[in-house]
Amino acid sequence: YAGYRLGGHVKYVYKLDNVKMKYENSGDYFLNTYRYGIKAIFGFEDINVFASYDLSTLYAEGKGPELNPICFGLNFTF
Repeated sequence: YAGYRLGGHVKYVYKLDNVKMKYENSGDYFLNTYRYGIKAIFGFEDINVFASYDLSTLYAEGKGPELNPICFGLNFTF
């Protein structure tokens, strides 16, 4: 699979002395713009098991730890 990150947005909502506060920020957060990797999906009838491994690193070169994300889970089809 391959992907392109369009942007990032963070919104914090919290209370400080019973006053509701909001903080919003947009940025790239040193994440790679492009993602690519391998993905496998196995299923039977309405249940699928999937796993993916990114061949690209999560963070931009020199901007964070060298981390290749892995993801796995279940999909249910109704």
